[in-house]
This record gives sequence, C-alpha cells and structure tokens, in this order.
Amino acid sequence: MQMDRAALRRAASGTVASRNPVICVVDDDDLYRQYLAALLKANNCRVLEASRGLDLLELMAEHEIDCVLLDYNLVTENGLSVHQQIKDRFREAPPILMLTVETNERTIIKAFRGGISDYILKRDLRPDELFGAIASALEHSDEENAKQEELARLRQRSDFDDETGLYTAQHLEGRLAHMTRRGRDSRCAVILIAPTGLEEISAKLGQAVGDRAFRTFASRLRALVRQSDICGRYQEAKFIYLVDVDVRHKTVSAICARLATELSLHMNFEGLALGVAPAIGAAIHPFDGNTARDVLACAEQSLERCKVNGKPYCVASAAEHADADSVQADHGLQSAADAASPRHRADRRSVRRHSHRPARAE
Repeated sequence: MQMDRAALRRAASGTVASRNPVICVVDDDDLYRQYLAALLKANNCRVLEASRGLDLLELMAEHEIDCVLLDYNLVTENGLSVHQQIKDRFREAPPILMLTVETNERTIIKAFRGGISDYILKRDLRPDELFGAIASALEHSDEENAKQEELARLRQRSDFDDETGLYTAQHLEGRLAHMTRRGRDSRCAVILIAPTGLEEISAKLGQAVGDRAFRTFASRLRALVRQSDICGRYQEAKFIYLVDVDVRHKTVSAICARLATELSLHMNFEGLALGVAPAIGAAIHPFDGNTARDVLACAEQSLERCKVNGKPYCVASAAEHADADSVQADHGLQSAADAASPRHRADRRSVRRHSHRPARAE
C-alpha cells in the first residue's frame, strides 16, 4: 500500500511537469515564496511571484495562469478576501490552492464554500502532497473547461441565449432573411442596440461586475419588447430588435425613443455611481436595402452615427421614410375621398346599370 502511494505521488509530480503549467505563488514571506518557486521550477513549472493581492490581480490581467498558490495570512489581507476580489474582477479564474498554517475546521469549510480548490498546510510541507494537489486542481480545471465547451456547442444549436434569455443572433438573422425575402411591398425594421458604459464599469470594478450590469441591461430590454416584435443578442455585447408590424418611420422612431429612455440605467456599485445608456441605430426594409445583409449594414451605420453625434438614436434615411409614409397616407386618403365623391358614386351606379342591362335581341 505504501508503494502505491509513493507511486501515485511520483505520478502527480510527473503529470504537473509534463503540463509545464504557469503557477503564481502569492506569499508575503520572501524566503518561503522563493522556496516554493525553486521547488516548482525544478519540476518544469513556469513561476510568477507576488507578495500581495494587488500584485496577483495585476499578474492575472497580464498572463494566462494555470494555478495559484495563495497564502491565507498575508500582512494586510487574508486569502479569502483576495479570492473574492479575483471572482469580482475576472470572468474566468484559475484554480486557487490555499497555503495555510490554519487547521481550524470552520476556516477550511469557509474556503471550500468560497470556491477554493484545495488547501495545503505550510507546516512540514511535503513536495509530493503539493504536486498531488496541483495535479488534481489542473485535472478538475480541464474537466470544467471541457464542460463549458460542450455547453457552448449546445447553445449554438439553441434558439435562445442562456445568459440573456433572448433569441440568439443566428435565429434572428434567419427571421430577418425571411422578412426581407417577402418582396419590396413588405416592410420590416432592424434596430441595433449597444449598451455604452459597460467598459467603464468593468475597468473600475472588474469584469464580473460588468457582466452583472450587462445582464441587468438585457433583462430590462427583454421586458420592453412589444408582443408583435422579437429581440435577441447580436454579437458579444449588442442586441438586435426586429419590427414586423406597422413598419412606418414614425412607429420605428417611437420604438427607438422609448428604448433610449427606458434602457438608460443608473447603477450604484459599492458606493460608486455609474450609468449604462443605449446607443441605437435603425434601418427599414426596403428603403435601406433589399437584402438582410444590406439592411443590417445600414443599421450598423446608423448606430455609428448615433455614437459619433451623441444622439439617443438614429434612424437611417429619415426624410425619405417620412416622405414615403406621407405619400402612402395621402394616396389612401385620396382614394377614400374619391370613393366618397358624388361623381364617383354616380359612375359606380352607371356601371352597375350597364352591367345588368339585358342584351337587345337582333
């Protein structure tokens, strides 16, 4: 049994060495940190060093790190608070192994509940135990990555985006292609919506908080979609809104104005007031393109004009759309007036009398 354990420990060290992982050691004890770094380098690991949480966060922003060895008792902070900062700032984080002299069961339970992969006792540290924990953490990380890749493949086959609860871009592009193939007599409108301010939130408070703000924006948008319209996620942080009923310039402009007002969010994160506002660009088929691609391109141009000019929204070819709507409305009013005129009624009676008069026998 003892031989089996020794073999397993040697195998763990060999597994880690074969991976050539990037490992960051975070400890404010310079001698102990240097000891761990030398031990890891001797086993084919690439090592980064940090003495405090802030240094670790900076290294994670600059490097792809496979595993972190994080001391629980730093000078001005503990490992759990540093781990929380990591979760707040980064969408995806490497496995964290806690280095500790603590044997308190409550502390260990709290660490595991917080998402710590494992803990390693610093006192009388054995290299085989260290590499066993690292190998296990890397293996678990590989399994999680494989699951996420499989979920991503399943999402591509779904009509709904699981993060926002809206339709996927693929589904919306198919619907738009169908709308534009119905002919020039049939109208539809494309509205592109891009939330602005998310970059500032992510930069100041971390990617995780930026993601929460994005989901809040998407939830508000989902509640604003009219029953006759459909909306979905378009690209990473952009949305597409399709209008297929009463597609007049006046109607599309009213929808854009409503979205611009209702999607302007004021948020307070940790005492810092930040805002998210939409940039909106719209285009109407067939005025702004005969194909789905053309209409989308025109909507993109409108969106860029909205951003550059600082307007709440921009609808492409506004004057032409308004004129076309007016002409159509005027034509409808004129037809109704003609139908109601005495001369028109007399002509219709004359047509009816002639159409029912029997043919004279020769």
